Amino acid sequence: MGHLKQVKLAMFLIAALSGLLLAAGELAKAAPAAPTNQSDNTAQAQSTLDFDTYRTRIEPIFLKAREGGVRCYDCHSAMPTRLRLERLSEGASSWTEEQSRHNFAVVSQLVAPADPLKSPLLLHPLSPEAGGDPTHTGGKFWKSQDDPEWRLIADWLSKGFPSPQPSSATVKKDALDFAFFKSKVEPIFLKARPGHARCYSCHSQQGRPFYLEAMLPGTTSWTEEQSQRNFQSALQEVVLGTRRTIPTGL
Repeated sequence: MGHLKQVKLAMFLIAALSGLLLAAGELAKAAPAAPTNQSDNTAQAQSTLDFDTYRTRIEPIFLKAREGGVRCYDCHSAMPTRLRLERLSEGASSWTEEQSRHNFAVVSQLVAPADPLKSPLLLHPLSPEAGGDPTHTGGKFWKSQDDPEWRLIADWLSKGFPSPQPSSATVKKDALDFAFFKSKVEPIFLKARPGHARCYSCHSQQGRPFYLEAMLPGTTSWTEEQSQRNFQSALQEVVLGTRRTIPTGL
């Protein structure tokens, strides 16, 4: 190889190496952005979620004895997990308010504000068959999304981060009467039909285009909040200006 060709090759390699180093430097500068985003999400969750509900209804779940007498607290106060709970004071059976606020801050890091029902707090102990994470060292003690504890946490998160409604749904809500829906329309979904299942039996299953809230164990009707969500689901199947519904395979 001639001397001139060697010089050109060396210059090309130097230029290429410089480009790679420059790109690596830009990536290194951009890397710290992720923790800031997580911090923003945590602050948003803490400012939006109700602490009193957390302390009186959510936090006691961590102290409940599971199969074999093991509590969430037993591992999550000792092991370096994402949910690191404060150690109880000697002889205490619950946390002080200051400790609960520390726990609340940690729990807030396990919330997905953009899609609260996809929060790790809900998915980690939930069975994979019900939509949960693949594994959880502490066990999958929520077998379905109908579990009262799962529903309790889901309702708490949903109140803090209600799903924004499309503008068309807002128009529908103004045009249709919720009280009439709850008193006259909603009972139709629970009506027994000889030889057939109730509408509720199928439409309370996840993944349905028209989805009805799963009623709490031992109840025969929906709560006001659940009826509001059923109402919103029904609105998606209505076309304003006509008496026909959208044919979405209900």
